[in-house]
Amino acid sequence: PPPPPPPVGNRSKPTGLVLALIAAFVLFSACRGGSNSEEIIEIIDGANEPPATPTVTITGVGNYSGPLTVTYLEKPAQASTETKSISGTMASGGVVTLPSQPPKGSLIVSITAGSNTSYVGRLIGSSTVSLKLNLTAPSGNLELRPADGGGKIPIGTYSEFQLIRTGTETLNGIYKQEAGLDLMGNAGLSVPNWEPVGTDTAPFTGNFDGDGKQIERLYINDNTRDYVGLFGYSGGAATFTGVHIASGSVTGKNSVGGLLGQSSNSNAVTTSDCSNGADISGTGFVGGVVGFISSINNFNLYACYNTGSVTGNGENVGGVVGVSISDLTACYNSGDVTNNGSHTGGVVGYLASSYSGAPANIIACYNSGNIKNTSSETGGVVGRLYSLYSLGGYQTVTACYNLGKVEGAAKVGGVVGCVGERGSFGSYGVIACYNSGIITGNSDTTHSILSVGGNSFTSTACYWKDGACTVNNTKGWPNATVDAFKFTTAYFTPSTGDSAEWGTGDGSESGKYWKAGTTNGSMLPKLWYEK
Repeated sequence: PPPPPPPVGNRSKPTGLVLALIAAFVLFSACRGGSNSEEIIEIIDGANEPPATPTVTITGVGNYSGPLTVTYLEKPAQASTETKSISGTMASGGVVTLPSQPPKGSLIVSITAGSNTSYVGRLIGSSTVSLKLNLTAPSGNLELRPADGGGKIPIGTYSEFQLIRTGTETLNGIYKQEAGLDLMGNAGLSVPNWEPVGTDTAPFTGNFDGDGKQIERLYINDNTRDYVGLFGYSGGAATFTGVHIASGSVTGKNSVGGLLGQSSNSNAVTTSDCSNGADISGTGFVGGVVGFISSINNFNLYACYNTGSVTGNGENVGGVVGVSISDLTACYNSGDVTNNGSHTGGVVGYLASSYSGAPANIIACYNSGNIKNTSSETGGVVGRLYSLYSLGGYQTVTACYNLGKVEGAAKVGGVVGCVGERGSFGSYGVIACYNSGIITGNSDTTHSILSVGGNSFTSTACYWKDGACTVNNTKGWPNATVDAFKFTTAYFTPSTGDSAEWGTGDGSESGKYWKAGTTNGSMLPKLWYEK
């Protein structure tokens, strides 16, 4: 049980921050036969001022004794690297006396017990920071805490997050981020580079709920390594929900993304409501959110977006995803995308049908970032559409648009860079899309909507702004007879008879992708989820 409260007469009046280190309770590990005690050490920011010399009371019978040090950054908003610390000595089963408290707004960098340091990355505000420590000699080792009432293991520190990647059982766990995290990368705080969770030989197969909390200063810098991101490689029925990377820098070689480097090529993976604001760079298969979606028609990417810059030096680079062979829905990119290789897109670099023959579609997505590629097959939304096999079905780009400048060499399009297939396999459609961004290229395979079309290609009710394409402004497609229209101002009203996909709604049914009231000539149409 927790220690009793101090007598009423010894309590101070509420003055703001209260930071106390307490042992909340003791857990015994069944697999160890209960021989080793474990403590939950909590940093509590509450409503009452602590005693002049706050204490940590150890209620278990663990035999750890030695120093316990809390290191903190007092003014993180000022980009300072000068850390401070408060230390005490823990006797076995005894008490730690701390001489001071970190002030409100401090960033707790780490807690060290014995020879082991647990990185924290939490601002002291109105939250509780909890760590599970094994107090068996010779040192205090961090361990994951038990699951909450919903069956999710709480993740509230840098080191707890890193524990996920340590074994098969943890890689298959169910987790929930309990607070905003600062991973403290490249900040001069002597914190190690982030190690991606999951590899191609030991993928993450669990469930991670970011709960809408932010992750700041994610930092990875290894241009010789594949499968790089917050998570490196996923498989099984892994899910990612509400994970939001606010800042940082991620550099790898191939399969690089802010959230995830690559998914498995055979199993279902679901990603929804996730975002990236870190700068992402690699050689090929590079995306702001995911580098390579290789799941066979089982990966669902929904309502994800990227605001960071994306830089590649090879094939398959996109603002949200580098390569996908599964659907993308309601995703957008506002970051600049730069590449020196083929297949570069504002949302996805390469969108292909799966090896099983199922089509991969992109629905209700947009790009507002600038796209610059020194090579071919560059598009404002999709760099290349491609059908791998004869069962490729009907791949579509539906209700998508581009506002950004798109610059490439050959095969440059305002919405799609290039459509192609293996032999005569596959068929394609671009439906209810528009482009108002400036499109530049150095050959006549540059057009306002699509640069090069395949043999089995159709289009319906697409628009481009007059003057958008510097090479071929008289037509939006290589085939002038297809269904596409030029508009002369920044305002246009698609005809209600053009296509069902110009209908307004909330995106819950096919064709209802646009905001009500945006097709009345007062503005360019926006998708239902946009502000």
